Formats: sequence, structure tokens, C-alpha cells
Amino acid sequence: MPREADLHEVQRLLGQGAQLVDVMERWEFESSHILGAVHIPLRKLATEAPSRLDTSRAVIMPRPDARRSPATFRSEAPCFGSS
Repeated sequence: MPREADLHEVQRLLGQGAQLVDVMERWEFESSHILGAVHIPLRKLATEAPSRLDTSRAVIMPRPDARRSPATFRSEAPCFGSS
């Protein structure tokens, strides 16, 4: 179930092995991105996430409006599909 997480919660989740996903378009990602993030453009998320992410680990991704509020993220666990 998706939920919002502040920066401290994101750091805690990453420390527990969560996956950080950057959903920007390629040109945006190449210009600036979060180090260590898996890049999957938002428009490809549904088709690429199942093969590129570990479905047993939590997923963290910036909200689509994160440029206005950069410390706001969504987290979801388990992620995308069922095992």
C-alpha cells in the first residue's frame, strides 16, 4: 500500500534495503538524479518494474510533484505484483 514518507523515513527504509526508483524521463535523469536510484521512467513503470525490481523489497520513489517538495516520497512494500 503506497504511503508518504519524509526524508528521515526514507533514510530508515533505505538502511533496511528498500529500493529507490527514479521515475524521471531519461534526459531529466541524465541531467540530475539521486545517486543509487534505479531509473525507470514513469510511463514505463508498470511494464519494467516487475523485471527490474526485487518484489520482496520495499520501493521508494519521489512523488510526481517532488520538484515542489523534494523531501516527500512514496514508499510501497511489497512492490509491483505478487510472487
